[in-house]
Amino acid sequence: MSSAAAPDEPYDLVVEPDGTSWTARENLTEILRRELLGPLYGDDEVLPVDPSTAYPLGRIAPRRLEHGRADDEGEVPDDEDASAEETPDGEDLGPDVEDGDEDVAPRRGLMIPASMGLRFQIPLGLESFTVRASWGKYNPRATEKEDDSGPQRPEYVRTPMDVAVRVRVADLTEGTTLDYPLLDSALLRIDVYSDTDRHLVELALGNDAEYTSRIPVHAWLFQAQVHVEADDQAVFLPVQDPLQDTDLDHGDDELARLSLQYRDRLEFAIGRTCSVSWHEVAGTRRADRLWTTWLPLSETPQTQAARNDAVLTDMSRLAEASADELRAGLEPIVDGYRVWLDSQDEQAKALPDHLREMAVEAVAEARQWPNGSPTASSSCWATRRRCAASGS
Repeated sequence: MSSAAAPDEPYDLVVEPDGTSWTARENLTEILRRELLGPLYGDDEVLPVDPSTAYPLGRIAPRRLEHGRADDEGEVPDDEDASAEETPDGEDLGPDVEDGDEDVAPRRGLMIPASMGLRFQIPLGLESFTVRASWGKYNPRATEKEDDSGPQRPEYVRTPMDVAVRVRVADLTEGTTLDYPLLDSALLRIDVYSDTDRHLVELALGNDAEYTSRIPVHAWLFQAQVHVEADDQAVFLPVQDPLQDTDLDHGDDELARLSLQYRDRLEFAIGRTCSVSWHEVAGTRRADRLWTTWLPLSETPQTQAARNDAVLTDMSRLAEASADELRAGLEPIVDGYRVWLDSQDEQAKALPDHLREMAVEAVAEARQWPNGSPTASSSCWATRRRCAASGS
């Protein structure tokens, strides 16, 4: 759990617990997101501790000035000797590191990104797309002191920020960064690179506030996220599509085989200092929306084996079965594998030319008998003890 003190109300769970592992995983995933990224208590939460302490993920730092000092009154805490953790309204970036000070640790402020975003591809004919940037801004406010037992500590009020920008592709020029100011110090920076049939767009949400020493809490962008869509159109192209990219040279047979095997698992964007997710429209090999994430999720589909009452799987019966009983109980597995290979062979022959030969070769290899001939397999049916000893 985070260091943020829990309020009196009970902890909300996204799914009512029912004792199943699925429910437990769903709730645990959401708890980790709220504890590490926030907001823990909702969009308009009030935290009793500095959000920089409560949320280690998802914040964007202001740009650091190498020379000079912030002149805004009230931005630097009165207690100059206080550490960043002890200072409620600022964070120390640490001393400058001069050339030659190789043993000095990097400045803390440089360890946190000042921007985040994603890179994606769109077709040349697309007229525009919409970028929606969201983040949280926390402002400290004084709390009422119940007694004089200790110093007054502030609490931090979150204000949700959400800005949508319509980007006309015609306004983007290769070699020129286009800035879109949002709110306060936040802005979008967009670059474009053009290819023969597509544009490659690089988009970043940045924090242009400038501070030289302590950063006030309100200058950070917390829970930063970027969404991209184009009026629900499936226009976002895959980074690479093995079915269409005939000039891909993996330089390695194993990588080429993996590209063939996962040809339908497409990637539609690449994250910048964060991860990225998307929604792929079935049957199009395109996505209709993209979004950044600090905590990427991946769900592995459950594997359910086909049932066949003729297959013998009881270990105690297998241990006592005769050779004929073993053959009758296990041969349906071999037959089912042959049928599956036949279907894979048909799929391989339907692939594009640049993948077909490799796919047919892979299926042919899968048809080969163990040790190069059917004799070894036949001996397994005849002598169970030798099969068990050899691990066949």
